[in-house]
Amino acid sequence: MALVVLLAGAGAFATTPPVASSAAAPAPGSEEKKPSDAGSAKSPVRPAKAASPSTSTATPSTDQGPKRPVSPATTRNTAYRVGAGDVLRIDVFDDATLSGDYSVSADRNIVFPLLGATKVGGSTVTEIKETLRALLQKDYLFDPNVSVVVKEFRSQKVSIIGNVGKPGTYFLEQATQIFDLLSKAEGISALQGDVRKGQSARIVRQESEGSEGATRNIVVDLYELMVLGKDEANVFLQDGDVVYVERSELVHVVGEVKRPGSYPYEDGMTVLKAVSLAGGATKKGSAKNTIIKRIRDGKEVRVKADEQDRIEPDDILEVPLSFW
Repeated sequence: MALVVLLAGAGAFATTPPVASSAAAPAPGSEEKKPSDAGSAKSPVRPAKAASPSTSTATPSTDQGPKRPVSPATTRNTAYRVGAGDVLRIDVFDDATLSGDYSVSADRNIVFPLLGATKVGGSTVTEIKETLRALLQKDYLFDPNVSVVVKEFRSQKVSIIGNVGKPGTYFLEQATQIFDLLSKAEGISALQGDVRKGQSARIVRQESEGSEGATRNIVVDLYELMVLGKDEANVFLQDGDVVYVERSELVHVVGEVKRPGSYPYEDGMTVLKAVSLAGGATKKGSAKNTIIKRIRDGKEVRVKADEQDRIEPDDILEVPLSFW
């Protein structure tokens, strides 16, 4: 995607035309009528009640991407800042010989005709345009018309790994939030079930220069981000960030159930809940005699469970045949 910035003109602000008063002034010489009693007075018009939004509970779907937060943050300065490796397309409409593609060097400069080495790294395209315009106007052109486009984004990148459809490295083409990166990486992998409460992603971020390679972790609640659509969970990413999306914890239900398989684990989940997710016991099965298999110190442990017993992530629940 290219960011295009043209010479700034005076911005036009839309104005709302004045609303005509519903009550006209009385004509000269006419007498204003007054209600003779309370019964003849008109009741004040009650404003229409705004329709309230629906309050249905959102359920994440593994076939669809994450839900966009309801009010993406737009109040902070999030414009893309050019860096080493980016390629800029610069057009000077007053002198076509100055127009062309310019690569940003490792020291964050471009070599521009007439001006020589000009620092652009760390600036937005708007700032670069104004810098070039001012320098050209100072000694070379009268009121030059300049546009700047980021033609190729190569300076800033982030990586995403873990439970996503397309893990890998992605170049930042604009101010990017974690929701946008999850969308590019095809969201939460369908192989791991729905996003559950408490499931999170972790952003590993390099500290500022001079911190000797120190990093810090930023935890993002995926349930709040993708199911509830909370804007505060939609963190802005920075160059060099590594995003790790944790895999869903699962429980496995086998034996005499209608839909044997693996299901997302939830905190406080019971044997009854897990068996219910698997469709319940078959006519030949006995849910009350379920056996829990779990690994302890590298060895399998078998526990005869009650239906109200709580289970743990990675437990295998085996519903046996009924003997009656």
